[in-house]
Amino acid sequence: MATSDSVLIVELRYEGHHLMYMVGVVRAFLKAGRQVTLALDLRNDQALASIRRRDPLLLNKVTVLSLFDEHQQWRGGSLLESVSLCTADVCADEVFFNCFDEIASSLFRRAALGILPPKNIRGKLSGIYLRARPVDPKEKGFGKCWKAYGLKRLLKKNTFKHLFLMDEFLPNPDPNVFSFLPDPYFNDFKYTREEARQALGIPLDRIVFLHYGTAGKRKGLSVFLEAFSGLHNERKWLLCAGRQSDSAILKALQAEVHQDCASYLDHYIFEEEETLCFCAADCVCIPYIDHYGSSGPFVRAAGTGKPVIVSDCRLLRRRTEEYDMGLVCKQNDAQSLLNTLECFCQLGSDELERLQANAKRCGALFNESSFEAHLLKQRP
Repeated sequence: MATSDSVLIVELRYEGHHLMYMVGVVRAFLKAGRQVTLALDLRNDQALASIRRRDPLLLNKVTVLSLFDEHQQWRGGSLLESVSLCTADVCADEVFFNCFDEIASSLFRRAALGILPPKNIRGKLSGIYLRARPVDPKEKGFGKCWKAYGLKRLLKKNTFKHLFLMDEFLPNPDPNVFSFLPDPYFNDFKYTREEARQALGIPLDRIVFLHYGTAGKRKGLSVFLEAFSGLHNERKWLLCAGRQSDSAILKALQAEVHQDCASYLDHYIFEEEETLCFCAADCVCIPYIDHYGSSGPFVRAAGTGKPVIVSDCRLLRRRTEEYDMGLVCKQNDAQSLLNTLECFCQLGSDELERLQANAKRCGALFNESSFEAHLLKQRP
């Protein structure tokens, strides 16, 4: 039986930031002396295998429950009912959704209709709310207003223990419930630029632009490739890291490789290879389209002291300008991006050093220590 200082952490996905946040949250809570239970999707081996790969010893320190029954169905018939049953199993006094976004829209819409979550988890709900549009006064539209109304009703019912927002500039509607949590990086960026380039087979004398992530349209890789192909600089080099599924993008990447100005890693990138990529780069390019919220490549660029080129999307633009650590282009505009790439190539050493120093200072806001401090600051 769990103690009264017990937290149930809920997660359904085990790739990208989901796994990274979960391991970081578990470590922080364990460090604080809390008893941790993980409520996971155990219908296959992915969850446990992914956790073991990220931290081989972590599962020895926690209890693990399945959100699904022996018939591969939700326990109790739905996610929240399953969470309710898991909460009862361990007498958890906090239910922490590692990615609160997974339930936010449905939870708020139902609350707007007067439907509340199960009674035994009311007042216990916590989590990381990555893209908190209903909290953002700048967001418009009926859907946003409807969810904001549901959220307001839940706040009046004292449904939440604490929700963490990954936007330091977002007005806080209720400091008793909401607070900022840095979007963290957990990498030990231990390699010099030269060491990283040697490991990845990249020439030492090139200007290396890193595009990190998959080829989803909103990541802007096709726009970036169009701009990069028009950049006439014999020192240019594109390092593209992340599994790609678009044949047109793969063809464009191969064309750059044949011109001896690019390399790409077409597979899931684990932590060690990720570290090498960011250490090898001169500039991290984040040409996202219609992006809302934080960005993993941005905080890793800051962690390695690397300047960025970002599109003018909300928080990406705000952080780049506030922390003065890079250049901004128009989103989904290859010509604007090309002009920005050219500007970067023309930066003098003093300007580059200034951007690098600013990025490094920004990185201190998003490291593991800062993440843990903000997370545990709200703990009882």
